[in-house]
Amino acid sequence: MRFRLLMIAAGYEDGNDADTLRGDPMFKMALDLSPSDRELCSQPTISRLEKPARRARSAAPGPRHGGSLCESFHQVPGRITLDIDDTFDAVHGGQQLRLFNAHYD
Repeated sequence: MRFRLLMIAAGYEDGNDADTLRGDPMFKMALDLSPSDRELCSQPTISRLEKPARRARSAAPGPRHGGSLCESFHQVPGRITLDIDDTFDAVHGGQQLRLFNAHYD
């Protein structure tokens, strides 16, 4: 838990970075370990910590949220496309192609 909190404080938002950082001497020393001590927890351990398995999560969210979506239309369209991009790509300033979406070219 402390390792994950340190990762977030250092700017590593994703648990995916745990595999790279688990042997980092600075993180080990911040957790009162010496650089030669055991490695810290891995990315799968971080994922299990953040998202414990629950039966309720295995249910599809569609039926719960679909009704309110359809109610927002005067006439429900025959087809609704949800374009969800869950990737995070931080850009700063006026970089070229910052609004580029690979799906729509």
